Amino acid sequence: MTDHYLTAGERIAAHLAAHLPTARVQLALSLPLAALDSLRSGQDGIYVLYRGANTPETAVRRTHARIPQRWGVLVIVRCLSESADNPALWEKAGVWTQTVLHALAGWAPDDLALELVGLPSAVAADPDNPTVAALETLWQADVWIKAPEHFAVE
Repeated sequence: MTDHYLTAGERIAAHLAAHLPTARVQLALSLPLAALDSLRSGQDGIYVLYRGANTPETAVRRTHARIPQRWGVLVIVRCLSESADNPALWEKAGVWTQTVLHALAGWAPDDLALELVGLPSAVAADPDNPTVAALETLWQADVWIKAPEHFAVE
């Protein structure tokens, strides 16, 4: 894996795939793309989404800049029955979300500070398709990049 601006997402997805071997773990650059991928594949899945970056108070330290990226981990499950209280749907969404929290909450990979910044919440994965349900947790990964020389603070 080469290092680039979105490497944190790849690392998060790989870590989740190792903890959820029976789940389909993918990357997606937007919520609509994740929902579309789930519908087209006909499979439930876990998607790691880039959600932008926060402006840090102190962005530049010496020769590196810290960029606090926001990442969403989205659990998408499809309702296969007419009932919104489908027990299988609730169980799968609950188990996968709990596993995501357990896998990432204590994870401290080298040079990637990861912290939970948003508890699981329901999101509208596809407003035109009520058979797709999604729960998202939000994470922050501090990514360091080499700062241009004229921004460096000594």
